[in-house]
Amino acid sequence: MLITVIKKDMYKDSVALMLLNNKINAHPAVNVASIMMATPANKDMFKESGLLTDEVEKAGANDIAIVLDLDDETELDGIVEIIDEELSATEKSSAMSGIQEATTLPEALEILPEANLAMISVPGIYAYSVGKKCLDQNLNLFIFSDNVPLEEEIQLKKEGREKGLIVMGPDCGTSIIKGVPLAFANQTKSGKIGIVGASGTGIQEVTSILDGKGYGITNAIGTGGRDLSEEVGAMTFLKGVENLMDDDETEVILVLSKPPAKEVREKVEAYLKSLTKPVASLFLGETPDSHFEGYYRAGTLEELAILGIDLLENKKPETIVSEAEIKDANGTIKGLYTGGTLATEAALLIERGLNINEELTHEHGYILNHEGFEVIDLGDDEYTQGKPHPMIDPTARLPYILKAAEDKNTKVIVLDVVLGFGANEDPASTLVETIKEVKSTRPDIDVVTTICGTKQDPQNINEQEQQLKDVGATVFHSNRQALDHALGLIGKKIDYKEKPVLPLEKISVDLDLGEKNNLLNDKLQIINIGLESFANNLKSFDAKYVQYNFTPIAGGKKELMRALEFLEAWRGTNE
Repeated sequence: MLITVIKKDMYKDSVALMLLNNKINAHPAVNVASIMMATPANKDMFKESGLLTDEVEKAGANDIAIVLDLDDETELDGIVEIIDEELSATEKSSAMSGIQEATTLPEALEILPEANLAMISVPGIYAYSVGKKCLDQNLNLFIFSDNVPLEEEIQLKKEGREKGLIVMGPDCGTSIIKGVPLAFANQTKSGKIGIVGASGTGIQEVTSILDGKGYGITNAIGTGGRDLSEEVGAMTFLKGVENLMDDDETEVILVLSKPPAKEVREKVEAYLKSLTKPVASLFLGETPDSHFEGYYRAGTLEELAILGIDLLENKKPETIVSEAEIKDANGTIKGLYTGGTLATEAALLIERGLNINEELTHEHGYILNHEGFEVIDLGDDEYTQGKPHPMIDPTARLPYILKAAEDKNTKVIVLDVVLGFGANEDPASTLVETIKEVKSTRPDIDVVTTICGTKQDPQNINEQEQQLKDVGATVFHSNRQALDHALGLIGKKIDYKEKPVLPLEKISVDLDLGEKNNLLNDKLQIINIGLESFANNLKSFDAKYVQYNFTPIAGGKKELMRALEFLEAWRGTNE
């Protein structure tokens, strides 16, 4: 039977509710549970899963909706008691965190009047409204929120450009500004390399490889995955590069993205080739056969990091060489990834090793699905609807590992382990028992892991590596090296070619990038709007911050919210 419990006017962030949802679903008396804020989007999810009740339909966006499928109604009180204890614990944790809190943007600005950045992690339906108000207060934006309509992203970025503000996102998972990690990011050494990227785990992989080789960064500016689309036109990407050009501490610039739209690519490459600082690019999926003087082109995330070092040291670009042992063996590779860009790179490398050329797809989260060779992005929306991202809760990956081992043709299982702020506090430990089970039932399978992280990260990278090695997994600190090894185990190899450096005549490019942005010149002062865990991550760093505990106005009804905001703006212009 379906039983509904509504917690009125008790707004909680999505991560806290997802983790609670997982706990209640594990209760032996619960067939299915769904716990979410009763927003319009979440009501659609309740409906799709067959759990939309009249009580949920009537609930407001500031209410927690709990729907339980129970066989025994007498278990209800005990389950609700557990839910209440968990919700109370999040309140106590928040109160004990010592973080200054506000309940409105004006209150947050009163606490931190010199704020220069807003971190926004509210549900996507509210991100534009919150972002617009922050831009009106001359705040740069880092928007973690996803599911933001494209036209709203464009509007925010246009307004930011006009005001000389930078808009990182929406759906921006990673940035590091003046050494301060934002959202999912690693703690890296400071250095002289600056990065602009339209990929969160791509930035994490490059910065981690640089750090492991003893090099650091000035800043890593995330853009959001759609920034280089034809519609958005690389507004944040180009502004980010301009910022790094103006930054005296940055000597080398690295940029990364999936291949941009054709017209956008022409504009971006013309701008990159015109720069007076050395720059290297990676458009993931392309395998360039040459470099240009001052503008270098990578084929993998690791190569991009190595190019950054070579350019900084004024050395000839190093040619990537596969050091993997080539075995006389057959079988398939299954890649089960939590990081989307790492998954995409894995699929591309497997394609190169097999000499196939399929168009990559995101159907059902698969990046590659070819004759038993599979790469799945378990962070895809297909797998995260109403659930924590697998970087936060890696247990979601475990059934897929066991399923991969059931395929008699599977020879290699490749897993990424992403460390850093925002990620699970001990991701390797969640894999240990499952890897043991695979090794006991299928001793012929090799488990290959790639760790993305640094020695400064909170998870302790050495302990993470040792846990994996102790259960027989092979460990790499480069996704490219992990895939080369996996291919070698089935008798395949990628031949990486040396790239000549071609002459390049510098031509001035005139782009309208809007007013100059000063974010990299000033000490960070952050208003964190949404996930409190992001504010907790800032405690050890040189930044001032305040937590704005966002709750939607007007019951979360978008049309009514817009009407109230219009009236508020009209009143402000007529006073």
